[in-house]
Amino acid sequence: MAFTNPVMLQVIYSSKAASQIGPGDVFRIIQQSARNNGKAGLTGFLIYQNGRFFQVLEGEKPPIDDVMRRVERDPRHSAITIISRREIDERAFPAWRMKRLCTQEVPGPLREIAPELEMAPPPIRSAATRFLAALQD
Repeated sequence: MAFTNPVMLQVIYSSKAASQIGPGDVFRIIQQSARNNGKAGLTGFLIYQNGRFFQVLEGEKPPIDDVMRRVERDPRHSAITIISRREIDERAFPAWRMKRLCTQEVPGPLREIAPELEMAPPPIRSAATRFLAALQD
């Protein structure tokens, strides 16, 4: 009997937060996500800035698909854009069940806002940089 490793995915998406979401709501979302992600074996991070979410999720395909279906149904999210969805051999953020990055009011360069991402794979750094740059326009 052959044993195959499950398909691992990395999904990067952005969305617009509902107008009634405040900083306390974002904190609660992250706490709940960390609990749920830990149970589902997912890792990643979330940037919340100027009413926009940017999230990287990593893990097996079924839990990733479940999370994305929940996000699509969640009234706290709109204008959801899948930036990247790709198979990966290993996680870029194995220890981050759901790390929150970027707590400043004014977006700035990625190296100032999230120095933890300086060693992230180039596609993630590039997507996060574009996300933050778009917020400054």
